[in-house]
Amino acid sequence: DVSEVPGKPGVYRAVSFLKPHFQLDELTVSLRLVAELPPPAKG
Repeated sequence: DVSEVPGKPGVYRAVSFLKPHFQLDELTVSLRLVAELPPPAKG
């Protein structure tokens, strides 16, 4: 999911949910990765 960050024009937040490709007996993990994407640098 990608959405704009309120109050920060040109900045977006990307959220991904990751599940392991294989399952282990005692390990059940899901990960949530959140990254803030800044606007491109002016140059």
